Amino acid sequence: LVRGSFGAEVSALQKFLKKDPALYPEGIVNGNFGPATLRAVKRLQEKYNLAKTGVPGYGDIGPKTRALLNSLVGINE
Repeated sequence: LVRGSFGAEVSALQKFLKKDPALYPEGIVNGNFGPATLRAVKRLQEKYNLAKTGVPGYGDIGPKTRALLNSLVGINE
C-alpha cells in the first residue's frame, strides 16, 4: 500500500492506526491512503525503527511494515 491506494485494505490500516492517537490523531477512516495516513505510517515506521526520511519505502506499507502490522494486530485487538 502506498499513497494514492484506496479500498478495504486501506480502511483496515486506518482503523488500526486510529487506535493510537499519537500515530494517527486525525483518525480518518475513508479507505483513501492520503496525506494523513501517510504521516501516520511514517510515525509508525519511526516508532519501530523500520524506516526514516531518506530510506526507500519510507511511508509505504512494504514487507517489513506489513509484517510489523501483522504482529501488532493481535496485541492491539
